[in-house]
Amino acid sequence: ELAHPNDRPTITSFFNPSWYTGAILSAGAVFATSSMQSEWSWRLPSALQALPSVLQLLAIHFCPESPRWLLSKDRVGDAFGVLSEYHGEGIRGNEFARIEYAQI
Repeated sequence: ELAHPNDRPTITSFFNPSWYTGAILSAGAVFATSSMQSEWSWRLPSALQALPSVLQLLAIHFCPESPRWLLSKDRVGDAFGVLSEYHGEGIRGNEFARIEYAQI
């Protein structure tokens, strides 16, 4: 949602292939560890599959709230502030940020 409108189709198109890429990498990790004779043959693939989720849980604290969510909670100033910061080059009265705000 915070992506620039020109970049949204490209960024959105990465979502579905990411599922297949993850499935292939997971299968590769399981295959690579299938010949191990210890408990690490299942623990290592499980840990590798959990790693992206753990990283996302840590990174989410650094991401701003969605402007749409902020507006749904009547936090108008915060929503416009997020749009100004990311779409208006940090300038509070930026015209492009105002246009984006009006579209929401």
